[in-house]
Amino acid sequence: MTTRRPAWHFQTVHYNVWDYDLGSQPALVDFPAEGGTVPAVILSSKQGDIFVLDRRTGEPLHEVEEVPVPQGGVEPENLSPTQPVSRWHSLLMPDLTERQMWGMSPIDQMWCRIQFRRAYCEGAL
Repeated sequence: MTTRRPAWHFQTVHYNVWDYDLGSQPALVDFPAEGGTVPAVILSSKQGDIFVLDRRTGEPLHEVEEVPVPQGGVEPENLSPTQPVSRWHSLLMPDLTERQMWGMSPIDQMWCRIQFRRAYCEGAL
């Protein structure tokens, strides 16, 4: 790097209010591609997204989509209307449902379901 300026950048989170940044160090790999390999960096987010970027350009090697996210709940913060989501392999778990609540007895299960219904959550857990 002769210019002392960043060669490229990539945001995995816009305006990180909810601590959704990267939870681990990136991995530098030679990623398989048509006709050989591409020098790549693999980034895993705390939400389970796996971003694969070309180390030379910073361009995603697999689709990254900007998806709408819930707004509000943290006043007076300005929240980003969208967040990047990797469309490659993801470690995301399906959303929990009331039916998945359990307990050692029917009373325990009912208590868990009541607590689940009382909880407020918009977006990924």
